[in-house]
Amino acid sequence: MKRYMSEQEMRTGFSLDQDNIKRFLQSLAKAHPEEKQLIDTPELKLWVLPGSVFDSTMPVIKGRYVFRGDIFAPDFLSLLNEKRTDWDTSIVDQEVIQQLSPDIAILHYAMEPPLPTMKPKDYVEKRIRFVDEDTYYGYCSNVPDEVYPQSERYKRASTIFAGSILRKEGNDNVYCSISQVNLNVCSGLREKDR
Repeated sequence: MKRYMSEQEMRTGFSLDQDNIKRFLQSLAKAHPEEKQLIDTPELKLWVLPGSVFDSTMPVIKGRYVFRGDIFAPDFLSLLNEKRTDWDTSIVDQEVIQQLSPDIAILHYAMEPPLPTMKPKDYVEKRIRFVDEDTYYGYCSNVPDEVYPQSERYKRASTIFAGSILRKEGNDNVYCSISQVNLNVCSGLREKDR
């Protein structure tokens, strides 16, 4: 698994075992003194934090979403991941590069650029998903470029980390997500526009 660890994970000694991922995500789901709340409704709460242990220069976005009614968790997670191209028109390419185990996959996907003068962004990341006591956990982070070399068509962005927790709280389904992404925005201009 070491081959698929990001530079940030290697530098901090982060372990990819399920217990460590669970502790990491649970700690991030808690309130932090430096976070700033952007949205506060009963169904949606959104915060921004100034950085993480992996990268102090990029903001971290944290959300808590409440869904009422019956939701089959695997279907919901599939809609956010494998079936994302069914509803997200910004995804221009998506593939599983390698399925390492039932819980771990190496993925590649590309997205339309936010501005027409920019190249589309692509990401190569590992996705780890598992269930523990009726709680669904997900963790993603970038992998080294050698795993899937960069194409001239895209500007490589990186998921520093992204995580999610999906669980029942009474009659509600609660989905907590947190992510830190480097979009490489300043370096994404096409050569002709520089």
